[in-house]
Amino acid sequence: MLYEGTKMVVGGLLAAIFAVPLVTVARHRTLWEEPMAMLAASLSLVSLICGLALAAAGLYDLVELQWADLCLAIQSAGIGAGVSMKMAYVTMAVDQFVAVVRPLQHYQVMERALRWLLGAVGLSGALMFAVGMVTGWLGLTTVAERMGATGNGTQVTAAYDGCRWENFSTHVANVTAETAIFTLALTATALFVYTGVVGWRTKVRLTRISRRQRCQPASRHHQSFMYNFKSFQRICLVLSLTLVLDVVGSLVRLADRWYSMPRLSGFIHQGRMLGFIFEGWAYGLLNAKMRAAYRSTLCRCRPRDVAGTPPAAPAPGNGGDPAPSGETARQRAARAAPAQRPPTAAHKVTPAPKVAADSPSHRRVSARHVLTRDTRDAWLT
Repeated sequence: MLYEGTKMVVGGLLAAIFAVPLVTVARHRTLWEEPMAMLAASLSLVSLICGLALAAAGLYDLVELQWADLCLAIQSAGIGAGVSMKMAYVTMAVDQFVAVVRPLQHYQVMERALRWLLGAVGLSGALMFAVGMVTGWLGLTTVAERMGATGNGTQVTAAYDGCRWENFSTHVANVTAETAIFTLALTATALFVYTGVVGWRTKVRLTRISRRQRCQPASRHHQSFMYNFKSFQRICLVLSLTLVLDVVGSLVRLADRWYSMPRLSGFIHQGRMLGFIFEGWAYGLLNAKMRAAYRSTLCRCRPRDVAGTPPAAPAPGNGGDPAPSGETARQRAARAAPAQRPPTAAHKVTPAPKVAADSPSHRRVSARHVLTRDTRDAWLT
């Protein structure tokens, strides 16, 4: 009873925590045009599904249901959401790669690719859910049966009660899920590392150029890159630990089929759960537009600048000030138009003083003009 209640409470808390970012994005339509906000919302959605699956499994055991297909669907949904979560990491890595490598074209590229990235997150989870359901209906060997047959080379007994993934998730589906999680986590990690290397080299090169051109203002590319690279460094600090635990944890769980390491696997799983709770919020909080929307949703106060975000690309004719990264196409066009400023004293052109017709300077100019014309006529004749 205590275990089932704990699963319900923990699952409900996770669902409530990750429901807040979804409500925030749904309330603020300006966030729908922000690629980073939509990617954070996709991560929150799959995390919400994981929490609901955990709570549903606890409720299933609490009321002592005996519906095998329902438990299979709950466990398959949880595993599918876990795979979708790692695909969401890959989409975030792609977003940061474009922001660092193509800072001026970041939003143009991401606006076209956003629907494909979100579709990949949903498709990966749907495929994993289908694999879990089909292999379960086919009656393949479950994880509990596999662990009961092998354990450190000896015969062991694995007894699991209730709606647990060991009882209903097949060995094939579980290995497929762990392999997918390992591959996606490794892909995201490699892309983050590659982006960091490219960004560091670009930073060194731009720093050398700025030192040689101290009197000239920084270019649009330089300003946009420096801001995006700083944001990338903060995001790496948030996601690096979880990605490392995902890679190591998947290897440990795959090796657990042949050489059981329950204590190490348990420690790694707890670390992954802590990162799972933290990262969904932290990624969105790194965006100024999302922070303003969170403030508006949680405090029920009017946001100070929901539409204004940190710079992504400086707009011409604006003194080198970077343009807000979350603005719409109309706002960017308005910023790109040159500002109509009233002329100041420094910009006024002072007309040249008029010279009187009978002044000595005027007579000298007239005489020179006549002499030059007479000389030209004589030369032509």
